[in-house]
Amino acid sequence: VGLSFVAWSAMAAQPGNLGSTIGNNAAQKAKNQETNATRIQLMQFSYLDGDEDGKVTGNEAEFGFQSLYDRQNAGGKENMEQFELMLREKHPKGWEEFMDKWDKNEDEVVERHEYVKVMPRANSNEL
Repeated sequence: VGLSFVAWSAMAAQPGNLGSTIGNNAAQKAKNQETNATRIQLMQFSYLDGDEDGKVTGNEAEFGFQSLYDRQNAGGKENMEQFELMLREKHPKGWEEFMDKWDKNEDEVVERHEYVKVMPRANSNEL
């Protein structure tokens, strides 16, 4: 006679059993996706932050987006990094759209904390 579903579920939920392994894999996958998204945001921000002071001014954003347009026009998308393409796609209207969207406190600069969204950990009380 086989195990009932309830008994199997209880057994699978025990540490080291299939249920907890599946749950751990899903949590790890979510954490990896959050980490990758943050990494991409940091790369995009660093690309635009020409003087590396942790702030993107309108001039820096304008220069960064113009460089993206020039590179894409000169060699196509195959000449661009994935994070650059994603930056262009996220802001199709260019640097002004970037500034309008991310300058939360309207001080005419986008600071790293305004752009890079650090995702809370899956087991955090902040969810």
